[in-house]
Parts: sequence; structure tokens; C-alpha cells
Amino acid sequence: MLVYVEICKAKYVKGKEVDYAKCVLAGIIANERKDRIVVRATEALLDLTKQGNCPVLCEHILNRTQFERYGAGKCGLWPWMYAEIVDKTPGKKFLIRQQCYDAMQGTIFPLLKRHLGRSTSQGAVSNIPSQGNNGS
Repeated sequence: MLVYVEICKAKYVKGKEVDYAKCVLAGIIANERKDRIVVRATEALLDLTKQGNCPVLCEHILNRTQFERYGAGKCGLWPWMYAEIVDKTPGKKFLIRQQCYDAMQGTIFPLLKRHLGRSTSQGAVSNIPSQGNNGS
């Protein structure tokens, strides 16, 4: 499991989904690589979900993000899956868990949009230590 997800799980209790999702996002951003796979896949999932495409096909996420080599299995969403915020359903489809939906759409989506407008060197929501290449 990803270290920052473990930290977030230990830190937040049920009912604090916004804070938990923000914690996971901070870990994703602190550990993101130049290609921003997880951030781009998360943005695509949230945007497609907002448009009413639920659950979202991995193929649609890949088309939106234009990366292919990460499509097998977790479609760039592995931190959210480890955090038990996003589930993979049969047929390579992804679904935001009901109890986390409002946190993801209302808080995480705007933070991602803001982060994607910045260069990676400027950072964003960060209070989780980096874990090098083991991260997102």
C-alpha cells in the first residue's frame, strides 16, 4: 500500500471524507511524476462522472488523458483505489464510492483544476511527505 494512503487512513475517521480525500490528494501531488498520470486520470474520472457517465469505463479515461501504457488494471487511479475512495467494477469500469462522491466533486475536483493550472514545481495542497518513486 502507498505510505501516504496509510497515513491518511490512520489520521481520518469515517465522516471526515473531505479531509481524508484532501489528505490523499496531497500525497498524490507530493509524489506525482512529470506525466501527472494520477492527477490527469482523477480529473477525467471526476469530469466524466459529473457528466453522468457512471460507472466510467477505463477506455474513456484513457481517451481523455491520452496515456495508454498505464491503462491495464487500475487506469491511473491506484491511489484512490488503495484509499477505498474509488472502486473498480466488472468490465474495467470505475466508480467513486457514494460516501466520498460529494468530497470528490465538491472539493477535490476544484483543487485538481487549480493544480493543473500550475507548474509541478509550484506544488499545491501538500502536507504529506514524499515517498519517491513508490508514490503515484
